[in-house]
Amino acid sequence: MKKLIGTLLIVFAIILAIDGVRKFDASEENVRFLGIRIHAEDTGGKQTAFIELGLALVALAGGVSLLNGKKALV
Repeated sequence: MKKLIGTLLIVFAIILAIDGVRKFDASEENVRFLGIRIHAEDTGGKQTAFIELGLALVALAGGVSLLNGKKALV
């Protein structure tokens, strides 16, 4: 049962990491309009992306520790 949960946590971590990177990448946009460069930034999107990346790291650490059978470092 521990191996199943550990594997699911690792898969969940990968999905969260991919989604976090995509949100971080989509949070900025540069547009040229009539010779003027306009820079738009979504700070809420960046914050959400960083939270998702942090949760992905925690889920990855938990999944690896369950698969190894050792106590977590945190």
